Amino acid sequence: PEIAATLEEEYQARMALLGDDMLRKLARLRLEGYSNEELAEQTGLSLRSVERKLGVIREIWTREIDPPGETVT
Repeated sequence: PEIAATLEEEYQARMALLGDDMLRKLARLRLEGYSNEELAEQTGLSLRSVERKLGVIREIWTREIDPPGETVT
């Protein structure tokens, strides 16, 4: 139960970073295993728009995990 609670907290924190309902929807569906093509179909976005938005999600989450200026030792 403790691990599940930690994972849920981390999931909620990552989703809150996105700040946009469409980004959150795409992230949720991608984490559920949908392909980019399926995401485009489900959201009504073009495949290229889905790919761009997934790139934005990766950038946001990467910045949170490894903020600029910090070095890992």
